[in-house]
Amino acid sequence: MGKLFLILIFVAAIGACSESSPPSKQEAAPSPENRLAELQKKADAGDAEAQFTLGEMYYKGKEAPKDAAKAVEWYQKAAAQGNIDAYFAIGRMHYNGEGVPKNVAEAVEWFQKAAAQGHAKAQFYLGEMYLNVKSVPKDTAKAMEWYQKAAAQGNIDAYFAI
Repeated sequence: MGKLFLILIFVAAIGACSESSPPSKQEAAPSPENRLAELQKKADAGDAEAQFTLGEMYYKGKEAPKDAAKAVEWYQKAAAQGNIDAYFAIGRMHYNGEGVPKNVAEAVEWFQKAAAQGHAKAQFYLGEMYLNVKSVPKDTAKAMEWYQKAAAQGNIDAYFAI
């Protein structure tokens, strides 16, 4: 009789565990228009991360129309507040001539700002520029220094460049 009682309790417990409550309604992800409007509001209020994110959205053309000039505008606002990802992005825009005239010297300056604050990709790019870009004076020692800093942070490209 004791075994039967234990079996019944066990079966009841299993049955209770398998019953599930109806799924709760999860809020749908905001539409791209709503996300853009929300970020725009934060960016206009001075949120540097929102400003950088808007720059990325306009640069990539995801959830916002592709617009390199507008991307640079938002990157510059974020950079004015010390956003190192924005420093790197502005350097990339100057190097590629996207949204601004191509200007390698300006790109180097922006990459240096980001690299000095530990941005590994900017450090790698500086290594590349000091070693491989004709309009930048070749400096193997500086290139190796930046590659080593980037590699120390796990940048695989810098690791293989060393």
